[in-house]
Amino acid sequence: MKKFFFLSLFILGAINFVSAQQQEEQNGDDKAAPKMPTPKEMADRETQRYKKELVLTEEQTTQVSAVNLKYNGQFREIFDEAKAAGDFSTVRNKMEGVMMAKNNEIKPLLSTEQKVKFDKLVKKMKREAENAGSRPMQMGSGRRGGMNGGMGGRQGMGY
Repeated sequence: MKKFFFLSLFILGAINFVSAQQQEEQNGDDKAAPKMPTPKEMADRETQRYKKELVLTEEQTTQVSAVNLKYNGQFREIFDEAKAAGDFSTVRNKMEGVMMAKNNEIKPLLSTEQKVKFDKLVKKMKREAENAGSRPMQMGSGRRGGMNGGMGGRQGMGY
């Protein structure tokens, strides 16, 4: 009788385990592949960083947000195209070109004092990006790793 009871418990546990895994697969819960932020999410984080560090006015914040969204959409397109082609060899050069265009569009929106701060911030963000690229990426949420967790301490795509 005890054997039957334990066998029944084992079978029920196995069924629950398999059922939960199938449900995760159907829901797209793949913990090995974190969700990449949308261009809007990246633009919002980057705009908030600029607003805080450059002390942007509300008008500047709105303008910078629009520029960030425009160019972060381009970053996403470059990344998605490279991912589809399986060739990331040209991504860095393309993204650096887009970043330069974005920075050149943001600078005229800033005061002289803000431009000095912006140049320092761009250099800092570039160093952070380079340092993040030289470290192995840690996957997972809640830590400073993976695409969703913090990207090596930087926020958004900024050089």
